[in-house]
Amino acid sequence: MIGFFTLFLVSSGLAGTGEIRDRKCPVCEESLSVTVLFSSNNAGGADPDLMRRAGGAFPLIVEPILCSKCHFATWSVSSLDEPVPEKLKTALLAQESPFVVPEFVPIVPSGPLRGPYTEGLDSKQTSPAWVRYDLLAQQLSFTGESAWLRYQAAHNAAWAVRLRENPLQEFLFDMTREQFTEALKGIDSKKERDNPAADQIDAARKILKNDALTKDQAVVAGFLLRTHGELTDLEEAWPRIVKAIGEEHLTSKVQKSIALERVYLGKALACVEELLLDPPEQVQPGVLHYLKGEFHRRLNQPAEAREAYAKALEGELPDWLKDWAKGQPELLSVVKPGPPE
Repeated sequence: MIGFFTLFLVSSGLAGTGEIRDRKCPVCEESLSVTVLFSSNNAGGADPDLMRRAGGAFPLIVEPILCSKCHFATWSVSSLDEPVPEKLKTALLAQESPFVVPEFVPIVPSGPLRGPYTEGLDSKQTSPAWVRYDLLAQQLSFTGESAWLRYQAAHNAAWAVRLRENPLQEFLFDMTREQFTEALKGIDSKKERDNPAADQIDAARKILKNDALTKDQAVVAGFLLRTHGELTDLEEAWPRIVKAIGEEHLTSKVQKSIALERVYLGKALACVEELLLDPPEQVQPGVLHYLKGEFHRRLNQPAEAREAYAKALEGELPDWLKDWAKGQPELLSVVKPGPPE
């Protein structure tokens, strides 16, 4: 009944494979701990904003690289062999670098949230992946790279926030399999698509229809909505969720996490709007309009979201994405126009 939930949240039988290696920064020659992936997968399906979810280790958070000394950032170990523009090298080695490192809490090697999405493939880097993507985006902009690459860096940062900055993880991973199964008792997934991610979001919404939430139900529903980036659903349901969990201090942590994700969603949106002026060959304009609608929805901008979804349906979309483009406007009923509280 809920085997795929257990697979996704408790144990991964479809893990990626790879190893940790030491490399040198191509800018300052500082030693780098990097993840080399040999294989991965997307058996976890896709979120409505198109994040492909691995059934095992997440390339999204184990692959990006940041030099702790000069702050050079890049996508993965393969890009370490590519030449670094002299303009960027000079800037990185300057006494006053133009790049700003976001404030973050270091990831410690033995920390409680080191393993859930990494399957032992997380390198010794202490910066969260969203920090690495932030600096990568800054450097892509500095060197005049395309809006397509800058979009990917910004959106990857938003996704990485979901996976790393989710305070409900510590509660979920403390649950036993029996507690988890009980929390989902009576909840049946749609299974209309071969997409575990979509089914997990559906299950969270069904859990929240219960008049009285148990602590475990609140943890599961809250975790699923947060890790899938369903921000407006989570904000509407949060008073009930935190009351059932009984940990009021979680409120500020969740608010900060959502606010941080929205920073990068806003940056990704700006890139998509730029791309719509001159769409790249890699993506259909209809898909860009759909993504624009998703970003507006998650940023609490329902009118703009409806307009973008409508334009997406006027263009060319894959059949599976048409279903989402038609259904997503229904979710705007929970969106409160204006900035999030």
